[in-house]
Amino acid sequence: MTLAQTRQERERLRSLVARGIDPAEQRKQDQREAQWQAANTFEQVSAEWLEKMADEYAPATMVKARQHLALPLQKMGRRPVSELSAAEILDVCRIKEKQGHLEAARKTLNKITQVLRYAVQTSRLKAVPTVDLKGALKTPKTQHMAAIVDPIELGRLLGDVEHYNGRSATVDALRLAPMLFIRPGELRAMRWADVDLKTAGSPTPRPKPARRWARSCLCRCPGRH
Repeated sequence: MTLAQTRQERERLRSLVARGIDPAEQRKQDQREAQWQAANTFEQVSAEWLEKMADEYAPATMVKARQHLALPLQKMGRRPVSELSAAEILDVCRIKEKQGHLEAARKTLNKITQVLRYAVQTSRLKAVPTVDLKGALKTPKTQHMAAIVDPIELGRLLGDVEHYNGRSATVDALRLAPMLFIRPGELRAMRWADVDLKTAGSPTPRPKPARRWARSCLCRCPGRH
């Protein structure tokens, strides 16, 4: 510490005493404040939130959540959540927006909001600053794919599937899709326990753990009557 710094510190301590503040107690309070801030950084709160959600999210969803939080953690991970402003958060999300990744920017903002909401629930934050950011990011344009309704075109598609030389699992999935009429994700997650060979049917796969509703659609498989 230089002589000038020593004099500044002396004047600071004198000022505390003049205001009736014990410098030793103030030092302890400053240390406690620093420890509290270190335990409530965006990085620390994010880690707790991810650990909490590990029991509710599917593994693939956890991977995506970590991906969407990677940029915020890089830019503001060491910042206390109580000091984060809406403008700072928006600047981070706009990095992806400027790169043309509009949907990724929106999902990044969504994950930040979920982490900060958890901070409110655990008394680290009084209010979520992202509340006023609704509509601040550009909305990606949805491009709907045209359905094949022409029988001839449908036949050509089925023929292309039969002659497709990709991976066997992909070929099987393509052949099953028009028979079972279920979503690609449901088809990919289907297990043998979900298939009823006796009735030549296939119930829709069990829902994800986070979903609480039951689904019991039964599809007839061709070739069995």
